[in-house]
Amino acid sequence: MEKDQRPYGNGGARSPVEPRRPVSGRDDGRATGEARLEKVLEELEPAEHRRVLTLLNEAVAPEELMYRRDLATDGTDPRARRAHALSPSRTKRPLMSKDAARAVIELRNKEFPLGFRHIRETLAAKGFSLQDLIKLLQALSKLLYGTWTVFPQPIPRRGTGEDFDGVVHAALLHTGKVLFITADETTLLWDPQNTTAATFESPVNQPQMTPPGEGYSVLCGGHCFLANGQLLVVGGGGYGPHHLARWGYRFDAIAKTWTRTAGPMSEHRWYPTALRLGDYRVGASREVLVVCGHGEGDMEIYDEASDTFRQIDGDTKRFPRLYPGLHLLPNHAVFYTRTGWGSAGPNSPQGDLFEDDQSAYFTMSSPDAGGWTNTAPTGATKPDRTKGMSVMLLSRDAPYVRVLVLGGADPANNDTYEIIDASALSTTVNWGPAHAFPDHEHRSLGSAVLLPDGTVFVAGGIQRTNSPCAIFDPRTNQWSGAAALASVRDYHSVAFLLPSAEVAMAGWNNTSIEVFQPPYLYRGARPTITGAPAQVRHGESFRVDTPDSASIRKVVFIRPMAVTHQTDTEQRVIELSFDQSGVSGLVATAPDGGPPYSLAPQGHYMMFIVNADGVPSVASWVYLVPPDFHMWSLSQVSQATGAPPAAGNPFGYMFDSQGTQHIIYRSTDGHIRELWWDGSWHAENLTGATGAPQAAGDPGGYMFDAQGTQHVIYRSNDGHIRELWWDGSWHAEDLTAATAAPAAASEPSGYMFDAQGTQHLIYRSADGHIRELWWDGTWHAEDLTGATGAPAATGNPHAYMFDAQGTQHVVFRSADGHIRELWWDGAWHAEDLTGATGVAAAAGDPCGYMFNAQGTQHVIFRSTDGHIRELWWDGAWHAEDLTAASGAPNAASDPSAYMFDAQGTQHVVFRSADNHIRELWWDGTWHAEDLTAATGAPPASGKPHGYMFDAQGSQHVIYRGTDGNVHELWWV
Repeated sequence: MEKDQRPYGNGGARSPVEPRRPVSGRDDGRATGEARLEKVLEELEPAEHRRVLTLLNEAVAPEELMYRRDLATDGTDPRARRAHALSPSRTKRPLMSKDAARAVIELRNKEFPLGFRHIRETLAAKGFSLQDLIKLLQALSKLLYGTWTVFPQPIPRRGTGEDFDGVVHAALLHTGKVLFITADETTLLWDPQNTTAATFESPVNQPQMTPPGEGYSVLCGGHCFLANGQLLVVGGGGYGPHHLARWGYRFDAIAKTWTRTAGPMSEHRWYPTALRLGDYRVGASREVLVVCGHGEGDMEIYDEASDTFRQIDGDTKRFPRLYPGLHLLPNHAVFYTRTGWGSAGPNSPQGDLFEDDQSAYFTMSSPDAGGWTNTAPTGATKPDRTKGMSVMLLSRDAPYVRVLVLGGADPANNDTYEIIDASALSTTVNWGPAHAFPDHEHRSLGSAVLLPDGTVFVAGGIQRTNSPCAIFDPRTNQWSGAAALASVRDYHSVAFLLPSAEVAMAGWNNTSIEVFQPPYLYRGARPTITGAPAQVRHGESFRVDTPDSASIRKVVFIRPMAVTHQTDTEQRVIELSFDQSGVSGLVATAPDGGPPYSLAPQGHYMMFIVNADGVPSVASWVYLVPPDFHMWSLSQVSQATGAPPAAGNPFGYMFDSQGTQHIIYRSTDGHIRELWWDGSWHAENLTGATGAPQAAGDPGGYMFDAQGTQHVIYRSNDGHIRELWWDGSWHAEDLTAATAAPAAASEPSGYMFDAQGTQHLIYRSADGHIRELWWDGTWHAEDLTGATGAPAATGNPHAYMFDAQGTQHVVFRSADGHIRELWWDGAWHAEDLTGATGVAAAAGDPCGYMFNAQGTQHVIFRSTDGHIRELWWDGAWHAEDLTAASGAPNAASDPSAYMFDAQGTQHVVFRSADNHIRELWWDGTWHAEDLTAATGAPPASGKPHGYMFDAQGSQHVIYRGTDGNVHELWWV
């Protein structure tokens, strides 16, 4: 479900998500004359007031007030406001009459020679009416300009930074939080949705302390997102080069931790650029290109799988510019845009030792080599784009790939921008002409942010307060004005898109965060995404649920920004093809392009839907992966079905012959509920459907291949073992009554025995005996403890059959903490597995399974020290401490375990003390994974249950959250 991701409230004012109706010139019958004026002034915001006064006070000729002063189209150069207003070639949109305009100017010159102080004063001009004023307000309203607001909390200062920049780096994480690298040389997380002081938090650790004595500040490093969603930061070192800055640091957004890479770079790097290369370029590679960082252009590649760097050949470009502006093009080439840094200072002289204003593109010719090819010579007349910024513009129509560069350090030409068609680069392709910004502002160190509607927002880089901002539309090559930026945002400033479709800006001697609400947020109600997959594959068609499907004109994926020093290699807007699917949905197709997926590298994207008015939704995060990628995902099963909350631990199984999955649990009213999947999730009340009595404990279940039936077993309040079984409809039976077996004191465990065509239920009775109820056409009962002389049991037993041996097995914990086995090969036997292996005493109930591919048996349990232990049999019993072998945290619940035939692997799942679901898995050695962290799943309570689904080649772990909802973690 879509969350309201507005970054914060704005006092009593209306939110951009619920736009204020623009001031209307029509009399609503309730306010006239002075009352109507007061209403207009009441709704007037300071920025709108300032825009109107600026226009009125700067006008020289009446023509400057007579028409809307929209910014010019590409190619015009309006150096004089009056010439612009008088241009006969422009389409004129009337604003007021010439007489009214003349009257306002005359009044100002006579009565207010220093300029109007309040727009109320303009109404004294004869011939200038309230209607004229309202039209003027409409022309300069936030409906056309947007607006800026200030986030309620300043960025905290915590270190010894050189100045008050606040932040120098910003990266939007897939959790919705923003990672800052601050001027204090520390790292900080910001939650745009939290307006309290708790909006800021420190990560678990800091890179300069990792490892102790060897870490360093990552300020002035380069960064980009890895395929796994982590942020890689390379080099840095603080306010100057540092000999230790030879490493990379990875930030995990879920765990909120920094980890140093396994290997270092070839040398230390300060002000480097990091750029994701396409996935699967070499085998299953996922790589990052690291360029420059010390004034020359040598390059190396970071490999995500090995967590190491290697040098490459062919890096012949010297790159005088630190942070060279690079973009990965859809054709897999790396394009150099001429932007970057000639030095590290904001006002340093130009004329570096190695000048390189020549655009070029780098193509890989082998895993470790490539070469640069120059585009057409740039020429001495081209503007110097040092300290400018570049963005890549993608389109579904020709030209398909363009790059926009703007601003720079040279005041002779940093009031211009250029565009190059990068769809098919060659030695003859060159930049288009340099055009002046229509507002004729000089921008050095300005920021450019791609918006969901495909436009480019430009802000900052102007050394004065209340500086103009602008929006460029690549479809029409038109510029339009945007609300002025109150603060100076220059060197060390960052601007980035939020999931709310707003733009946040911070940095440059300023600890405040300003947020820009673009004009599209004032054009009407926003479309909403009510459902979307968390993961899609390249080229996959997927459904987006929205009640606004009929009005949607665009579906876009936007790569989150990771920006510093006006350098960002990440941001790209990719428009998806889609079709309407009924009245409440869309079917979109994920971007592809084929390996190495340079159009849209693997990773997290914000998905926006945009309606016919250009209004975007709040983003839904989507993880884009290659077709053969395996990963864990989260399904909120209770929420998907509207099922009531659980009162205990759920149990799950797959039904091979039906190709379905089934989750069984007890709800708080004691009913047994089923959640089942056949492509989508459904819910059913089995107790209600069969009239069976309420449950007193947690249920179990299994499918019976030979019969094509399903079976759910549980203990009712009278201690009877009950069965609910399905053969096309659900039925109920009292197995205790049918067999005259004693009442149960534990939960039952059940399984079917393929080789015998029988069913078996195991439980503990009040006398501590292990009992079996078994079916071969009718139900029978047997006392296994009595038959074997085994000691009394505590807790819940677990049972399974062993196909390869044609045997049955029951495992349980006795009062002395020993794990015991009862096994059948025609007769029942007992064995003390703890005694046979010398393993530590158990603190909870064991579980067991057979491993077909290995011909082995496995029993898993939690010992008194919280470790997960394994007892395994290959002709004799052995013991292993899986917690110690994998480095996993201690368990707070009993484990569940299963083998995965298709993979030849084993899997153990449990809950740790932090309520995370953890997995231990074996592929020859034991590994550990935090599934909660990997999926962002809600915290767990109780014990999880896991199983594999043969027909899907998938694994499934189900658990009850602390909110009582049933959640599924699934791997495919």
